[in-house]
Parts: sequence; C-alpha cells; structure tokens
Amino acid sequence: MLRGNSLAKVDEKGRLKLPAAFRALLEPKFGSDYFVTSLRGESVRIYPMDVWLRIEERLGRASSLNPSVMRFKNAVNYFGQSSPMDAQGRILIHPLLRDRADVRGEVVVLGQQDFPLEVWNRTVFEERLHSQTRSPMLISVLLSDAWGSDRRGERTSCRPFPPSTARGDADLPAVPGIARFFSRRRWSLLRPSPGATVIDATPGPGGHTEALLESVGPRGA
Repeated sequence: MLRGNSLAKVDEKGRLKLPAAFRALLEPKFGSDYFVTSLRGESVRIYPMDVWLRIEERLGRASSLNPSVMRFKNAVNYFGQSSPMDAQGRILIHPLLRDRADVRGEVVVLGQQDFPLEVWNRTVFEERLHSQTRSPMLISVLLSDAWGSDRRGERTSCRPFPPSTARGDADLPAVPGIARFFSRRRWSLLRPSPGATVIDATPGPGGHTEALLESVGPRGA
C-alpha cells in the first residue's frame, strides 16, 4: 500500500530520486522497470512495468472506437516512456513531460494507495489543494461507509430512517422519504455552506441531492 507523501528532488538531468519509503515497497516486488507518463501533463505518473502491462491488456480489450479510450491512449503514449530505475534509485523523467509538468528541484511524491505514484511540482500542488477548497465537492467517498461498520464495529443496515427517528440527528435536513445514511458526524464533516456547488455521485432516488440542495440554498447548485 502506497500511503502518504514524501518530498524528493529531480536533478538537473531530470532524474527523480525515489523516496526510500516507496522504493522499499516497490523494488522487492516489481524490480527496476517502470513506465512514466501523465494524463494531462499536470503531474507525472509512475507505474511498475508489470502493472502497466496489465493496464495495456485491459485497454486492448476496449473498443478502439471509444473516444475516451482513444483520449487516454493518446495522452499516455504522448507523455509516456519506459524508464528503468538505476542502482541509486533514480528514475528518469523525459524532457517533454518534465517541462510540461514543471517538475524540477523539489517535488512532492504521492502514494495513491494502489498505483501510480504521482509526482507534482510542490508549489503547483499546494496551490491546487488551496483552490480545491473552493471547488465542487465530490461526496461519494464520504458516504461510501454508509454500507460499512458503525462505531461498535457492527454492520450497518441500509434501511431508511424517517426524519423523526434518524438516530437523534435533529440537525440534519428534514427531507421526507429519503434513506437516511447520514450520521451527525458525517453530516458535520460534509456540511456544505450556503452558495456552495456540490456534486452528488451517490446512487438512488435523489434524496441526498435534495438534502444537499436544502443546505446550499438558492445561490448554490
């Protein structure tokens, strides 16, 4: 599992010194062969070659007429290059991608739990994090534990809770007829402010959307 982030350096030849914590996880399992690419040129994505070959297999089964598949192939091939890790743990980022993503000097290397490792210009990434506080919120992750465990470790059910019996969550929006998967704590973490723009990616009849629209008010969306 690739967790957290590490600061690293890209030297004057464009070689990234892979952080020791990530190298210790990757090298014993995947060796020294990697594929370095990007989706939009904003950041660098590093895949072990074995992982990338599995992605290519899946792409090979997809329709070549699908516009999304073609855009993905065009991007990863345009920015992509095989890059072996040397004995010092350095991986070359080729000039086109290095210039496009502006990865020079100090960079941020992020673990994305699975793959890829993602490399960002530190300043650009921190500005991006700051701007995202004003961007639309994608709430599906916050709600994904609705089918998980409650505080006692017991499996929660997916039965609806009417507003009058919603586990004492009196501060939640009173939207009749929705499946009440919000706890007070989840809502307090999510609670959008008036005027906010929210993307509701949850399945169902739209009850969560109605609740969120009530919170953001007429100036929100």
